[in-house]
Amino acid sequence: MEHGGPWAPGRATGTAGRGEPDVDFKAGDIVVVKDDAAVRPELRGMKGTIVEIIENGQIRVRSDSTGNDEWFSASDLRHE
Repeated sequence: MEHGGPWAPGRATGTAGRGEPDVDFKAGDIVVVKDDAAVRPELRGMKGTIVEIIENGQIRVRSDSTGNDEWFSASDLRHE
C-alpha cells in the first residue's frame, strides 16, 4: 500500500482549518515568510527556498539574501 498525503516525508501543509486555503509545500519551493508570522521580526518577509521538511511539519528555508537556513512551521510561510 502506498502512503502519501499531506504528512508524507518531504511535504508539509499550511493553514487548513484556519479560514485560509490549504497550502502544500515541497523541497525546492520558493516561499516568503508571512508578515504576521510568529517569528523574529527580522525574519518576516524573508524570501527563500525550502531545503528540508521533517516529519513534524517543520520546514527549513534557505534565505535568498543571506544564504542562512531558518526553521519555520508551514503556517508561517506562503508561496512566492
